[in-house]
Amino acid sequence: MLQAGIPTFDYPEKLVRIMNYIRQPKIREIKDIIISINSQGLKTAKNIINSYKQGGYMNIDDCFKLLDIYGINMVKSKYIQTANDIYSLMLNYPLVAKIDHDNIIHKSDVGGVILNIQNSQELLNLFNK
Repeated sequence: MLQAGIPTFDYPEKLVRIMNYIRQPKIREIKDIIISINSQGLKTAKNIINSYKQGGYMNIDDCFKLLDIYGINMVKSKYIQTANDIYSLMLNYPLVAKIDHDNIIHKSDVGGVILNIQNSQELLNLFNK
């Protein structure tokens, strides 16, 4: 297909993402973004960033800390470390499960992102895999 000029995709999500870009109206360019960060927040952000070697993997906790410091909202996340966490964390379904591991950067490439989990039994089955 590639030789014939027909685009191919490893995962359907990539196709959907590209189709969304094509159909979205052009967004105006944002010229100035003003972010107000107090000195402690700036110091914390610099410490987080400097604790990683350039081009290295930043764990999800530090990513969320940085986003919070800069006022960027994210969906709520919870870690499931034991099967009991599935029941004790009061999760809202449907949900998405993502693997978090230093050696797995591109989660979808290894099947590390599971969408549309409908209930605790489905999540437990995934956890036990």
